[in-house]
Amino acid sequence: MQIEEKILYDYMNGELIYKNKNVKFSYNENEIMKILVENRDCFVDAKKITEVVYGKDWMLYCYSNIPTYIHRIRKKIKGIMQIDTRKGYGYKIRKITEEEHRRKGQMIYEI
Repeated sequence: MQIEEKILYDYMNGELIYKNKNVKFSYNENEIMKILVENRDCFVDAKKITEVVYGKDWMLYCYSNIPTYIHRIRKKIKGIMQIDTRKGYGYKIRKITEEEHRRKGQMIYEI
């Protein structure tokens, strides 16, 4: 039986810590990570994320920025965590399971 590695998210320093590796986030990426981590058991509405990051006054102008930040975060946390998308709604963060790691390495896909 393998011991599960812990993933730590440090909001104050804007970083994710995993296996002695520190992944740093920009200010807006960190704010989005905080929202996703706090709500990790459910999808978070992209509009809610926009409101928290930019405020209500900027929602109309900045809504389209969120997918760009999600893309940047995904690149940084690749192999550690996964951000799922519910098209037309929002995002959810989750830990990648050991089974998913094995499948990716062996190019085996569950259908």
